[in-house]
Amino acid sequence: NRWTAVMQKGKWELYDIIADVRQRNNLANKHPQVVEELRTHFEVTLAGMPPMDSPTPFPLRDNGIAKVVLEGQDAILPEKYKGNGIDYNYPSGISHQWISHWTKTEAVPEWNIEVIDPGRFKMSLLYCLPESGLGVKAYLEIQGKRLPIEITEAFDPTANPQPFLLDGESVKYENKDWKEISLGEISLEKGSTQARIRVTDIPGKAAMEVKELVLQRLK
Repeated sequence: NRWTAVMQKGKWELYDIIADVRQRNNLANKHPQVVEELRTHFEVTLAGMPPMDSPTPFPLRDNGIAKVVLEGQDAILPEKYKGNGIDYNYPSGISHQWISHWTKTEAVPEWNIEVIDPGRFKMSLLYCLPESGLGVKAYLEIQGKRLPIEITEAFDPTANPQPFLLDGESVKYENKDWKEISLGEISLEKGSTQARIRVTDIPGKAAMEVKELVLQRLK
């Protein structure tokens, strides 16, 4: 498809992404029928999606895929502390981003989980933390069970902005390397639950940044 439509300041704009990859020439007035088709498709798709305030839980099935990854950008952050105690590295929390700016122990990120097939899982965490922040203590809590977390090894690579054609957009898609820490094993029973990370000690300016919480099903 050569067309992309975007909403800007309450109005739809239309761009030919083959002829105009930098999206400089708004063709909405020239092709109103295309705008209407894309607008209708967007609204129909949006109407069929679950409400934003009730995220779809991550299913844990014994379907041959042993590893389930809970991404940082998919964590539910407490509204009370979002932007002032915890946040994503980029405010909108889009794909490829992570939990950052974690300065308050009261701020607890969580992921909704639906355990369809119970079992035992090996848990691990992908994090970054500078030397000045070492000594962070926390725990992972699922179904009333806890696994302790203590960050004793610094890992603080520089984030790399990604090439992007639109001005000012590259920072949204920056990435970096991450260090994995094993948290131990936990048995999960069937049912709906949440995975929460609770920080208890923040010796430095902030707790660790979190990219992924990984669940590896054990046989």
